[in-house]
Amino acid sequence: MAIRIMHYVHHLKILSTSNTIRVLESYIVLRLAPGDEHTWTENAIITLIWLMTAESNEHTDVDLLSLEGAFDKIYKAWNRALSAEATHGALILLWKRIEHTFEQGSKEIATKWCQVALHQLFSNAGDNNVGKIERKIIKCQIDLCDLDAAHSTLEKMSPARKQHPLSRYLRYCLALRRGDEADARSTLASLATIHDDRNKLLFAAVSEATQFGSKFQGAQLLQRILDKYKDNLPAEIDAFALLRCTARLLLLAVSEADDLDEEILSRLCSIFKSAALFTQKQQHSKRATLEYQLQECRWLEKASYNTAVQYLQTWPAKYVIDLLHYSCQVHFPAQAPIQVQDEKHIHDAEAKYIQAILYTVEARAAATAYPTENIPKTAYSGKAPPSSQTEIRSALYRIVFAKFSEIQSHGDALRESPNSALVKQEVLDAITQKVIVLAPLAFEAVLFLARTRTADVPDQAPLQDELSLAQMVDQMVQLNPPQKTYSIFADMILSASTTASDAPLPEQDPTRSVLPISTTTNLIAKLISGLRNHPNYDNSRAARWVRCVVQIVLDWRESRSHESPEKDSAREEKGLGTVARITKHALNLARSAPGQDYPTEELEWLAATLFNLAIDLYASNSESTTADSGTQDKGDKHQKPSKEVTTAAAAAAAAVTSPQFWAKRAVEIADVLAVDTARGGDAGMLAKLLRERCQKLHWDV
Repeated sequence: MAIRIMHYVHHLKILSTSNTIRVLESYIVLRLAPGDEHTWTENAIITLIWLMTAESNEHTDVDLLSLEGAFDKIYKAWNRALSAEATHGALILLWKRIEHTFEQGSKEIATKWCQVALHQLFSNAGDNNVGKIERKIIKCQIDLCDLDAAHSTLEKMSPARKQHPLSRYLRYCLALRRGDEADARSTLASLATIHDDRNKLLFAAVSEATQFGSKFQGAQLLQRILDKYKDNLPAEIDAFALLRCTARLLLLAVSEADDLDEEILSRLCSIFKSAALFTQKQQHSKRATLEYQLQECRWLEKASYNTAVQYLQTWPAKYVIDLLHYSCQVHFPAQAPIQVQDEKHIHDAEAKYIQAILYTVEARAAATAYPTENIPKTAYSGKAPPSSQTEIRSALYRIVFAKFSEIQSHGDALRESPNSALVKQEVLDAITQKVIVLAPLAFEAVLFLARTRTADVPDQAPLQDELSLAQMVDQMVQLNPPQKTYSIFADMILSASTTASDAPLPEQDPTRSVLPISTTTNLIAKLISGLRNHPNYDNSRAARWVRCVVQIVLDWRESRSHESPEKDSAREEKGLGTVARITKHALNLARSAPGQDYPTEELEWLAATLFNLAIDLYASNSESTTADSGTQDKGDKHQKPSKEVTTAAAAAAAAVTSPQFWAKRAVEIADVLAVDTARGGDAGMLAKLLRERCQKLHWDV
């Protein structure tokens, strides 16, 4: 009977689909459902759904309310749901209609078809099918801009269905449109954990983010893809393009932001770091043409550099420094032309010049409270950041000196390049000028490191104090800088050789330790010697430095006068030896180049000071001789005299401790003062006075 009726139903469909649906619905409700014909009932329901979802000229659409009402009647009459197998067949028909309606743009009708498919008659559909239908509803509601309804549907999903990758993707799309930043962030993190070899969802999310979210959110997604793939990007993904797009989105996000967002800056540095590492690993790669690799490397190099320069005054220094570092770390292909390599040297010199200045500013700022968060990441990459104030300043100053040396190396490389004939002299001169400008900063760095105890910076290599400082002065002199550079060096040396009276003891504060007198005087002597060979040297400037050095040694000698003579005799001889050398320099300067006047007042001061030194030595030697005689009288009269050993060093030491030596030097300086009365000389009055006093003391000068 059922077979015959179903046969007539198919014939009736040819005449009228709507009449066929009504007849079949009545037959199921009145005849099949109340009985035990479950198989026939399921077949009839499938046929009914087939009729409802079929397309024909007469019946292009179905009243979905009547359709849902029909399912309600069937379920009430039958009191059970379709079996899993029958449900699967029914959902195939319904899904086909849902997809067709969705593609036609009828999102509201597609939503209603989905709601029909979720009828309790199909409760054996299984989680996967139910989730698929729910997601289609959410997609339709999002497209219809019914965001509250979409959110409600999403929240009603079971926890398992919410965790489906497509559900997470839809949640991200919804969060973007609702402006829910927190939900977008959490969903993005969840999307990144999906195991999808091609990351289709992440790429789709990028499109959503750029269209409905912010540039920063799009960049976040691309960065997630880079982090996920690391060094194993599929062949169909162009890593250069991915890096460039991510950087562009972040740069757009920076330009659009009203306030400074350090998270964006941090991510921008991170993407350029990834780019630099990628170019290093691709130096010998043949996956792309040389021209394409050069083009992409240039873009990455210039983009990071130009961004750093553009925001030099407004961004925290750590981000600018890091961007400049990553710009230098971009490696061009190994087979790049020599001209490209030369251009790289020029670019790196420019970037490191700015870095050296910024590092100096940061090192000076670290003299007071300086949080470790302000330290550029590239200053300690691969290691723990320095913690103490001294460690931070030492680390920063070491980098200043390193950048200074690297810029010199870039200049040398350009001069030695096989393509050196094509390198413009203006370029080489510009690099030399940068070295001259940075020389005082590099010397400041070396000076700080030389005055820092190695115990306070255990993880850093010790510095050879005087040798490194002397080398820096020699380098500076060879650069033939302006006289102002000499003055800056001298000011730093003299400042480092003295300390404020209320300052902590040098042993307690390594950053304020006093530069040894011998080192100070040797360095000043080098400056005076270099200034003497300067085309426009200034005697008055050198004269002031001579006075400072002499005064430093004499002040130190006076401060030790209360101590036992044996304790500091060696240091005193060394200090006086330095005064002897530097006053010899002064004497030579005063005697030479008549067009350059050695200041008269400085000559007068020097002559008087050195003669007073001679008197002091004479007085102290007299006291020492008297004390030694008394001791000798009480000693062993049978003691044999010690054998005298005469050496050049001993003779020199004896000379600088001799009063006659300094009296003679004072008279020599006074004689220079008497030579030219037209330039302020005293016509020999001071020289005559000093000679008379020497004669009274029986000194042959």
